[in-house]
Amino acid sequence: MQVDIIADYACHCGEGPIWNEVEQRLYWQDSTTGRLFRYDPAADQHEQVLKTNYIGATTVQADGSMLMLGWACGIWRVQGDQLVRLCEPMPGESRFNDVAADPKGRVFAGSMPIDDPDHEGKHTRLGRLYRFDTDLSCHVVEEDLGCANGIGFSLAHKTMYYVDSPAHQIYAYDYDIETGDISARRMLAPVEAPLIPDGLTVDADGNIWLACWEGGCVKQFTPGGGLLQTIELPTALTTSVMFGGKDLDELYVTSAGGNDKENRGPHAGALFRIRPGVKGLPENRSRLGM
Repeated sequence: MQVDIIADYACHCGEGPIWNEVEQRLYWQDSTTGRLFRYDPAADQHEQVLKTNYIGATTVQADGSMLMLGWACGIWRVQGDQLVRLCEPMPGESRFNDVAADPKGRVFAGSMPIDDPDHEGKHTRLGRLYRFDTDLSCHVVEEDLGCANGIGFSLAHKTMYYVDSPAHQIYAYDYDIETGDISARRMLAPVEAPLIPDGLTVDADGNIWLACWEGGCVKQFTPGGGLLQTIELPTALTTSVMFGGKDLDELYVTSAGGNDKENRGPHAGALFRIRPGVKGLPENRSRLGM
């Protein structure tokens, strides 16, 4: 299967591809350097939009504007090359890593563990999964997470998928679309080391697409967790995936390691595109504060 290199900004940690259906453009970021990018497939042009100090993930609001979730688990609205605070950072919290809007416009957002400054490699507290309701109220829905990653929803909106990278698992939860409650966590699909599961998305057939860190690949799973196929990419640190393009038939893949191309290879940190022969779904839009 052909893999195209769309843009190479040598991202230290390229992440969070998201298709803005209103603009017909793809956004992604280099989380650690705080750079936000966008790509216009129709014009085949890409550019840096914003530079700040850290970007965990973004969502597209119902009006087509972009939200940025970042350091200390704060939330900002992107206005041109400026940020307008929507939710105050949380005192003592770490940072957001991966997020997703649900079909009602709530936002599920996973935070990273808080490191113990006196004990290298240990944590004073593991990560959390938060839910932000549209009135901006914040709720802790899961705790003791190693590294919060990909979040997605089944076609019937009765299941939420979630990745905890150090556990090497895609998990599934029962999901109540009316309340946003999740329950009954169970293992859906294991991902064996040295591969580490990272970001995911769900296609129009309900299948799950997963990027694998240290795997240099994207894997497609059934809703029941069965492996359908593996697509290899020319770099090891693939981080996340998202369908985009006019017909949502282009799969975009972000990657990391651009700050160490000598060891990670010439394409580390690039944005890739695959046409896998299936279509994705329109991205759920957040409605925070709307």
